[in-house]
Amino acid sequence: SKKGQEGWTVTLPKPEYPQSDGSSWRGASIRLAVTRADADLFRVRISLPPVWRFVTALGREGGRLEIGQHSVNGLWSSVLGQWTHSDAKLSAISIASPQGNGSIESLSGFSNLTPGLQGKGHDQVQTLQIRKIAFGDAKGPGFSVQSLEASSRIESLDLDTFRALSGQSREVDLGNLAALAASADNRFRLSGVKLSGPGGEDMLSVGSFDVVLGAEGMDQAASTLKAE
Repeated sequence: SKKGQEGWTVTLPKPEYPQSDGSSWRGASIRLAVTRADADLFRVRISLPPVWRFVTALGREGGRLEIGQHSVNGLWSSVLGQWTHSDAKLSAISIASPQGNGSIESLSGFSNLTPGLQGKGHDQVQTLQIRKIAFGDAKGPGFSVQSLEASSRIESLDLDTFRALSGQSREVDLGNLAALAASADNRFRLSGVKLSGPGGEDMLSVGSFDVVLGAEGMDQAASTLKAE
């Protein structure tokens, strides 16, 4: 890492994600530009590799993932040891691999963590939006989705319990599940889903598909679950 007058530049090792057959996805170095927001918070701007290569077990390039434009930013709390805010925008994403080709017009995600309004834990809001997803192989376009939208809101989230249940801590006690949060609301929507045959004909077409899952009073003796 290098320290400048206004912050730090950190270069991470080149990422590699190996597959079971000996192949792997590889990218150039990821760079972090870090500046201090205050005594506890650090602003982080993340620069991703624009090209990720699929390398076969023989060391040959067999595909690639390309990101046209991207913006990834976050706010890190050294006291909480947690991201308190993050937002990411990627566009013009394309992928070519032995399994097929695909594209995504845009992808955006947002997360915000604030002190709980009820004076307990933290409240967390997260959103994800993906536009115009298309995947297929040599036989045809295959599968496409006009949009995918997901959101979640958690109230009175206990960060220690969250880390334990998500595998970030070695100490896991499922008996503490009730301490995770007071309530949660999760929403998922798929729009414009199409599955095409080898000749391009529609085999499946769904206008929209919605799922709502939630729970209230998770930290009480009796909880209320909801599903739509």
